[in-house]
Amino acid sequence: DGDMKIRGDSLKVLRRLSVFVNANSPCYPYLVSALFNALGGAAKTRKQIVAIFREQATMIVNRPILAKFPGLLDALGVISLDFEDSKCNAIRTILYISYLDESGITFEVSEIVLTALTEAANL
Repeated sequence: DGDMKIRGDSLKVLRRLSVFVNANSPCYPYLVSALFNALGGAAKTRKQIVAIFREQATMIVNRPILAKFPGLLDALGVISLDFEDSKCNAIRTILYISYLDESGITFEVSEIVLTALTEAANL
């Protein structure tokens, strides 16, 4: 199917871009926005996008932007609660984002994020 081919090719480009683009790049907010928008796609797409976010969150320079991106932490929380195939990567992304540097940057977590973390910890 042509749509599946286009989706696959688009995911390849997003993954390749994510390797070279970080928060020091002027286009980083656009990449994060594109990845965020892709979270609402098909299951296979969502799984790959969450993995890309996990990889992005491993880089210290990216964490403040990811932590402050509107709706991202909540989306990761919902994904971890509703989609078993993406749960591990969603929780790890939240974990990595929480490792902010010593610059005093903080972020707020919502009830959905706390619920996701609590459920993942089986508390």
